[in-house]
Amino acid sequence: LSSAPLLPQPPLPRRSLLTTATAAATTAALSVLAVAPPASAAVAPQCDAEGCSPEEAMLVSDTGLKYLDTKEGTGAKPEPGQTVRVHYTGYLGYGPQGGEREFDSSYPRGKPLSFRAGTGAVVPGFDEAVLGMKVGGKRRVLIPSNLGYGKRAVGPIPANSNLWFELELVSVQ
Repeated sequence: LSSAPLLPQPPLPRRSLLTTATAAATTAALSVLAVAPPASAAVAPQCDAEGCSPEEAMLVSDTGLKYLDTKEGTGAKPEPGQTVRVHYTGYLGYGPQGGEREFDSSYPRGKPLSFRAGTGAVVPGFDEAVLGMKVGGKRRVLIPSNLGYGKRAVGPIPANSNLWFELELVSVQ
């Protein structure tokens, strides 16, 4: 995870941090998603008899995205270009299991994030994670910095930060 200190930051703007992506990230996300969706490219966790840490229990895609379905969805799976609605909470640090610092959440606003999946409207790791879900599903995700904001600092997120998310796919249109 990021070695940058987590200092107090100004409040987030009303617009979600997730709606920012660079042209390069968009291109990378689309090429990765067209080749290797996370469900088919996952590497199973390697845990011993003593169990796994939350990160060790996660599946790993070819891109390095780590994820764990905490509730399997039963609805439709989004295709690139479809509009999805996703509730999320984003964390810095060690995610929702401890040492975390929440940086953004759709839940307090009472309105899921709506975007066209697989088009670069969000950071590449978020796109990849959502495209592997089904409506009604919940997923814990660890997005490595290269699939997040990379070398850019964005609001309260330091440069080179890995991002933890709790996602809930609400709908696909």
